[in-house]
Amino acid sequence: MPLTHARQNARFATMRYHERDLAGAEALASASLALDPACASTWTLRGRIRRDAGNPDAAWNDFTRALQLDPASWHARMSRACLAFDAGLPKDALADFEQALTDRRDAPEDYNRFRIWLCRAKLGEERAASRELRTWLRGNAGASPWTWAIAETLWGEKKPAALLAEAAHEAQRCEAGFWAGERLLLNHDRPAAVKALRQAAASPLWRFTEKRSAEAELRRLGK
Repeated sequence: MPLTHARQNARFATMRYHERDLAGAEALASASLALDPACASTWTLRGRIRRDAGNPDAAWNDFTRALQLDPASWHARMSRACLAFDAGLPKDALADFEQALTDRRDAPEDYNRFRIWLCRAKLGEERAASRELRTWLRGNAGASPWTWAIAETLWGEKKPAALLAEAAHEAQRCEAGFWAGERLLLNHDRPAAVKALRQAAASPLWRFTEKRSAEAELRRLGK
């Protein structure tokens, strides 16, 4: 079955996005939406492009439109939640992260639960959030050692420096920098937090949510 012009434009937009040609990707995504404005996945794609191009308000509108078309869109829900978190709105982010657990289809939920923990910790509910995260992990036989290492850092059993030292490759170094930095912020150790967050922000993995969130935290800290 041949691709429609709308689907072709969306496919090319995705390719340009992965090549980091954000202007070209946005133009193609917009062209696709002009032909097929009912495609939730293309609204989500354009939202991500606009987010990474530094246009968070337009990105928020695109994610919201995707959710109006497909309320169970896990990808749009998580993208909007991360956008709210990075804007310093943990209460708004928490609502979307929690809904994403219900809407999740085939994606892992470990990091979703970590984000829920972090939002609740920022809202003064750290102790209860830690109990719930611990209970969930104990019942999750498939959780990796790295997942456990991040969780133990969040609820305070592992020192943030130990998580940073355990990171074995670029993806883990980016993740460790963000999660260790957040734990250190909650510990009121700002200098160490800034150092860890800078590790995440310096990652070449530009599509990692941890990198974007670390950059947002550093901006709030004036760093």
